[in-house]
Amino acid sequence: MPDFLRYPMVRHSYIIELKYLKTDATAEEAERQWSEAEEQIRKYAQGPRVRQLIGDTPLHLLILQLRGCDMERMGEIV
Repeated sequence: MPDFLRYPMVRHSYIIELKYLKTDATAEEAERQWSEAEEQIRKYAQGPRVRQLIGDTPLHLLILQLRGCDMERMGEIV
């Protein structure tokens, strides 16, 4: 969440959800994990404390899914 006292110029807020897949995970496991991450990050975003902390900045919800050291999938949830 933005620290408006130190950085009053902040214009956007972000929640970043990192998900790690086993290297041998199936496509179905990856898709299930992604769906769960979407649900989880939306719940975080609706929290009253988050709403209070972000002020009037737009909130961006980002999910990064990694397989080992490689990016499997990345996206912004709207």
